[in-house]
Amino acid sequence: MPTISISTLAASYNAATISIAGYSIYIITKKTFLPLFAINL
Repeated sequence: MPTISISTLAASYNAATISIAGYSIYIITKKTFLPLFAINL
């Protein structure tokens, strides 16, 4: 039983890490590319 809970915890931790990384990439992209598009427009 402990192995199941540990694997579930690891899976949720991996999902949280991926979502945090995706969100930070989204913020960096928004801060970097939107001003470039605004300048081009």
